[in-house]
Amino acid sequence: MALAVIGGGTAAARRRRGAAALASAVLAVSTSACYSNRALLGPPDPGTLVQVRLNDRGRLALADSLGPDPDLVDGRVTARTDSSFTLAVSRVHLFSGEATTWRGEPLTLRTSSVRGLESRRLERGLTTALAVGGVVALVLLLRTLGLGGGGSGAVPGGPATPPPSGT
Repeated sequence: MALAVIGGGTAAARRRRGAAALASAVLAVSTSACYSNRALLGPPDPGTLVQVRLNDRGRLALADSLGPDPDLVDGRVTARTDSSFTLAVSRVHLFSGEATTWRGEPLTLRTSSVRGLESRRLERGLTTALAVGGVVALVLLLRTLGLGGGGSGAVPGGPATPPPSGT
């Protein structure tokens, strides 16, 4: 009977797998963008990233399109009139805490269905700092584990110094 060895291999191989897992986590965090929401006092202009909080009327009217008990809708405004605006929807948040990702499908919302409206703005400084910090952390991690290059070029287990020439 053969047994599978989980996490087997040499110590160096285990270190490489661990470093790869940590590197993936660091890169996932460092490539995320940071946004802040700010209340909009007037109707949103086309191109604006928004988060819409629906009122009871909006939840009832849009439940067939958005799912049961929708709360928030994220998207980019594509068109606007005096009484409605159209979003290219990116995410819908339900009261249950679940969220569904959309791929820019259009949704027209009447302003009478909206309880609150916020613009989503990219925080460039914070996003840049997070990305730079993630890259620095990744480089330090790889160097600490001896996987980041910059080594002596010596072959492990080989002679520490080259043999003398001509003797």
